[in-house]
Amino acid sequence: MLLNSYLTFKRFFAVFLVAVCLVFCFCGCKKEKVYLPIRTECYDGETLLQTTVNTFNENGFLTSETTYYISANSSEEITEYTYNKKGDLVSALQTLSGVKTEYTAEKVTEYKYYLTSKNGDKITVIFDGKGHIVYKNVENVYTLEQLYTYNNGKPAALKTQVISPSGNSKITDYIITFTSSTTYEYFAADNSGYRYVVTCEILNK
Repeated sequence: MLLNSYLTFKRFFAVFLVAVCLVFCFCGCKKEKVYLPIRTECYDGETLLQTTVNTFNENGFLTSETTYYISANSSEEITEYTYNKKGDLVSALQTLSGVKTEYTAEKVTEYKYYLTSKNGDKITVIFDGKGHIVYKNVENVYTLEQLYTYNNGKPAALKTQVISPSGNSKITDYIITFTSSTTYEYFAADNSGYRYVVTCEILNK
């Protein structure tokens, strides 16, 4: 009787171990798609106003963003981000019309950083751990807040708030629509402002 109980327990335990191994194997092999915006085009109607090209490191974190402004006096703005070996953001360098502005990053929490320049400009950035910037606040003459929402690594919503020096505030909700597996568009919900077309690169993490 005891031998039969022992054998039954061994069989049960063996089945349990196999089940646990299968669960861990499945969870470990399952990867989430992360959508990296490598190119963003801004349109006024059908007129292209500016193009932003982004680069990312092997972990999917933003390393540079270059914006080309299309106008009579075409210019470009480049922001480069530097990380240490641990993957923490340590600095940023912004170049606009040949003028360079250096930002020093202060790590506040695991994914939240304050970037401060010598002239007092401040940027707050919060990542989601997958490389996406989920919150960005830029303080100079105007204050710009951007709040991004993702669903399983896929862009789902964007809300912005612009505060003028006089204190006036404008909040805009953007509608995001995927037109293909790697391309989406977003524009203001009230149809005011510009239309943006984003081309993504998919990273499996």
